[in-house]
Amino acid sequence: MPHFIAYPNKKGTSTMTQLDQKTDEFNQTEAHVWREIKAFKNQNDGLRARFQQGVDEKLDDVATKLQQTTSGETTEKAIDAVISVLNDASSWTLRPEKIWENFQEEGLSVSDLNDVRGLELDEIEKVVDNLDRKYNSIAFAQGTATGAAGLPGALADLPALVGLCLRAINEYAISYGFDIDDADERAMAVLTLAAAASSGESRGEMFERIEKHARTTHGQRSHRGEVPEPIMDEVAKELVVRLARGSLAQALPLVGALVGGGINRAFVKHVCETARRVYEERWLMRRYEFGEQTG
Repeated sequence: MPHFIAYPNKKGTSTMTQLDQKTDEFNQTEAHVWREIKAFKNQNDGLRARFQQGVDEKLDDVATKLQQTTSGETTEKAIDAVISVLNDASSWTLRPEKIWENFQEEGLSVSDLNDVRGLELDEIEKVVDNLDRKYNSIAFAQGTATGAAGLPGALADLPALVGLCLRAINEYAISYGFDIDDADERAMAVLTLAAAASSGESRGEMFERIEKHARTTHGQRSHRGEVPEPIMDEVAKELVVRLARGSLAQALPLVGALVGGGINRAFVKHVCETARRVYEERWLMRRYEFGEQTG
């Protein structure tokens, strides 16, 4: 089965994908978005990516040392709190009615998901253009407040940061016409967050998980009201460790507030970009591979 995104092979080049084979059917906006998606998925290549990876590694080293100075019980409580947020869908879902107002402000007649699914991609892109700014501002304020509190604030910040990221991902999902009331869509939100938290080879593997989940669940609905346990168990463990290390780094003496706000804002910005690319790609899949999605 071909990938729906262009992953670089061992030689650093990209293979032809299923959507690549349909680019002659894309309009101008869709073609532009597809190029941006591919560039984002392949950004592990190049000097900038290697530099960023080096920065991340140093940050993880510092955070690991800080983590070792805390009691295991305190850290365990923070991790348990994050897992609780991941499991509690009611804490990170949105009221679609508020999102419809964003479309209406752009002159689009939208009052439900079916209206969104009837829009063209360029109309949706106008609506989501400023979403990252909204969530970045919230993340900076949130991170600055807890960063000033030092290590206890860093640990307390973890579940709030995860909840904010999941709300952002859900707003992108709804804006591209996907129903977050469905358990499979909530699983997709968790996978998207995990992809944003990943780097290197694990990043590509996580996007493959997203592809598999999208193809497996397309056209099917689950009303179980929870994220499927096999996905939750595996993803939560990887996600929590990375977020814990990043947030713990904000406990550095003297600069905790600035680091805290900066870490949160940078991470949420990356989450927003990841979510946008994931749901843009799924929009293209729905139109050109699966046909129009209904229900």
